[in-house]
Amino acid sequence: MREMVAAGRYYDRDPTLLKEEVEAHYNSIRGPGSTPLNRQDGKVRAIIVPNSPYKNCGDCMAWGYKEIAESPLADVYIIIATNQFSQENGLTMRTYETPLGMVRVDQVLAKALAAKGTIGFNDEIHEKDFPIEVQLPFLQHAKMREIEHIKILPILLSYGLDVRKLAIDLKEAIVETDRNPVFIVSTDFTHYGPLFHYVPFSTNVQEGIRELDKKMFEAIIAQDADRFRNVVAEHMVKLHGSQAVELLLRMLRSCNVRFLQYYTSGDIYADYKNSVSYATITFEEK
Repeated sequence: MREMVAAGRYYDRDPTLLKEEVEAHYNSIRGPGSTPLNRQDGKVRAIIVPNSPYKNCGDCMAWGYKEIAESPLADVYIIIATNQFSQENGLTMRTYETPLGMVRVDQVLAKALAAKGTIGFNDEIHEKDFPIEVQLPFLQHAKMREIEHIKILPILLSYGLDVRKLAIDLKEAIVETDRNPVFIVSTDFTHYGPLFHYVPFSTNVQEGIRELDKKMFEAIIAQDADRFRNVVAEHMVKLHGSQAVELLLRMLRSCNVRFLQYYTSGDIYADYKNSVSYATITFEEK
């Protein structure tokens, strides 16, 4: 079992308080304004959502998980994140633990993908990292009535991996196992300031951050993986999940892309010396 490491730091450790915390973000000032409706008529295929502490980005996350909650339960939720602590890649088949219960891995799909050879199993990096774990309480809450049936495929990426080849492998593994997945990309966007060793400008900081984020968002909305990759490289943008976003863009084509929410920690605290950007973007069937 993969024990939780983010509880108490990124979200509440107590199950009752955690449910209240998640629900509060739906109704908060930057949230969607209401908890999910009791319907399953959505057509979400993927969401891009932040992975910071809930007190900062939970309102933004709620927009994406409202779409998950109002769509049918997926065969598997493929959660993609960039490794924060090492230069290693990997899958795991270990069950994830959260205060709301256990989340099982789709072992058949995991084995099928690993057999392709581009990415293998690496339990150790999953034990230490948080970007996948922080998505799970929101996912569990969104699918509370079907919580025992949730399955995930957790993928941690790092630099140096052939993302194009992984996208091909993942598509093949999905077809071979006859899965109908929903993708969850776990990433924040621009990390500005000395804390992140990224100060590309020192005046008009708020506007500069928004302009950097806008360039990335435009590439995502255009569903252009190469354009997104080039924007990140050209501006040397510090963000948590460039490989994860690129993989998603190489997996999906011709979706309806919706830009649902955006703000920064600088907006929250009125201090842009160090700022992290949060956004929720969804991809839906046409």
